[in-house]
Amino acid sequence: MKHLVDQLLGLRVELPRTRGTTVVVDGRRISDVRQIKLPDDPGEQSRLRREVQRVKEQVRYQRRKHDPAFQAMRAAYDERTREKRQAWKREYDQRNKERKRRQKNEWARRDYLANAEKYRAKSRAYYERNRERILARKKNRTT
Repeated sequence: MKHLVDQLLGLRVELPRTRGTTVVVDGRRISDVRQIKLPDDPGEQSRLRREVQRVKEQVRYQRRKHDPAFQAMRAAYDERTREKRQAWKREYDQRNKERKRRQKNEWARRDYLANAEKYRAKSRAYYERNRERILARKKNRTT
């Protein structure tokens, strides 16, 4: 009530602070972005305010994730848009097929070069385990 009187008298123009989440950013407990006042460093002030908003949104999402009504709404949305998402995924995969293939080859090559002995040992072990079958298959191909 005091804040309303202060606003009517023109002493205070801030809106009342709503009950909400208190977050910790850079070691400071902040429950409202108006608590961040750094007149000498506006860049740092805006960074802190963005960080508080990000953390609050994250907390809100985590809280809503367990809400049955929100879960039902998300499930209904997922059901409605399943075909559209699958079509988009097929189209994306087709469009980026070559790039994804190159990327996978580069990763595999990089991993093999980093752990070459491990892969050679696995190949030797596989050959030793399946030696007879491999030789029989090779013999059948040549005849």
